[in-house]
Amino acid sequence: MFTFLLAIAPGASTHVHCPIGDQVVDDGGYPMEYKGVRFATCCAHCGGLFQADPEAAIKRDTNGHTIGIGLFDPVDGKRIVAKSSVGSSEYKGVRYYFHSKANRVAFSMSPPSFSGGPLAESLVCPVDGIEIKRQHDAFGYLDFKGVRYYACSAKCLASFRANPVVDLKVTVAAVQMPEAEFKVTNTNGEVCPLPKLSGKG
Repeated sequence: MFTFLLAIAPGASTHVHCPIGDQVVDDGGYPMEYKGVRFATCCAHCGGLFQADPEAAIKRDTNGHTIGIGLFDPVDGKRIVAKSSVGSSEYKGVRYYFHSKANRVAFSMSPPSFSGGPLAESLVCPVDGIEIKRQHDAFGYLDFKGVRYYACSAKCLASFRANPVVDLKVTVAAVQMPEAEFKVTNTNGEVCPLPKLSGKG
């Protein structure tokens, strides 16, 4: 089986596309976060469709386009931005950035091991018990026993990595299925209501 993995070469297209309508959105559009990846749709209607079934949206044919940007280095689990990275790789429509060349190499050896994420997550820091508003506000995450736990600081992430059983203070109620949080206001400050979806009210 061949794995599609693309290192971004100089001069290559860096545009980000709507995962539903395929239009270029880049830093505009209607942003949302899902499983540690930032997606953006071209309109409120596409945003509602993505929110209704994000898994179906990200698994559809992307026509070779980038549809998401990883908010974290997928190998060390720490928050990252493009300008502080040493490089990036594309896998199944998502562009991942890395803190080190070693992390990038590790990812290239087995992308499925570092992408996707568990079927449950918690936005309550497992050490300090602080609620984290959005995924991009977390310092990093650790996947433990089928749950992705987001940590609020470097200290908490290191502590949790060292002894996840002892430091785990998250209640069962804080663990939930991943959801795509749709921003009703786009990056231009324009407010658009979610469309009515079958079975969604």
